[in-house]
Amino acid sequence: MASKVIKEMNISKWGLKSGDSKSESELQVYRKENAALKKSLEEITKSKSKLKPEERKRLLEKILALQTENERYKNVLRERDEEIQLLRDKRKSRSENSEATSTLDQLEEKTKEVAKREQLVSALTEEVNRLNSQLSIVTAKCADLENRVGKNSQEVAASCSGTSVNVNEVEVQLKDALEKNQQWLVYDQQREAYVHSLLVRIFELEQQLEAVHQKQGKDARLEEQKQRSEQLLAAAHNDLEAERLFVAQLNSDLSELKRKYEEAKQEVKNLNSLLMLHEQVNVQALQDENHIKDQMLQRLTHENDITQ
Repeated sequence: MASKVIKEMNISKWGLKSGDSKSESELQVYRKENAALKKSLEEITKSKSKLKPEERKRLLEKILALQTENERYKNVLRERDEEIQLLRDKRKSRSENSEATSTLDQLEEKTKEVAKREQLVSALTEEVNRLNSQLSIVTAKCADLENRVGKNSQEVAASCSGTSVNVNEVEVQLKDALEKNQQWLVYDQQREAYVHSLLVRIFELEQQLEAVHQKQGKDARLEEQKQRSEQLLAAAHNDLEAERLFVAQLNSDLSELKRKYEEAKQEVKNLNSLLMLHEQVNVQALQDENHIKDQMLQRLTHENDITQ
């Protein structure tokens, strides 16, 4: 929710769009598939029956789709890192002189601050990779749970405890991912502060440019200084626009990843509940069968005693 609010603030502040029609349509498709999956799980739970092969196949395809999406967003983050490095290289290649040199030095200090924040982005990327690996483990566990549902009650009871522990471990790891998302929000706020300071610097450059315009008739040196200031101002505007787009895209990608992890977490919980339900049904059936066998044994024993 916090990521969504920050993203909307960025949109209203900079006039950016929240995403193209293709991303929105894909999001709607994923929501419909998730709703259908949850509905199927509810129907299976109410009917207390085993999963059909096609339903089990659909669950596995959904989990694989989530894994593919996570890989795609990991590539997007890597591309954003390359764009940041390109911006840093452009800053280093600019020519410097007297007053422009001082201004570029200040911008270089800001760039160093961005580099520190990029380390946090790198840490988040590594966390996404780790969670992607954990999602693969969850996928394998879900497939294994589906295969075990069809076995007898004793095998289900034996595997249930171990699987529950693994599911709990994954839930703890997902909570840790949410804490990392909170760290991202702090980083995003720091980036907003940097953008604000950059705007202040741009305003100062505009004031300097205005002063240069007022004195442009004095000598050629002031004219050259004005041109360089204009170039510096244009470069600063381009940098600011790149930062805006980068922040908006990262907010969108991180929100989508968070939603995917929440869906995967809920699906794991649903599968665990379904497994426990099947275990209860099978155990009850086994108890009923044992009770009938005990009654038959008592009856045969009684008849045998009467015969003797």
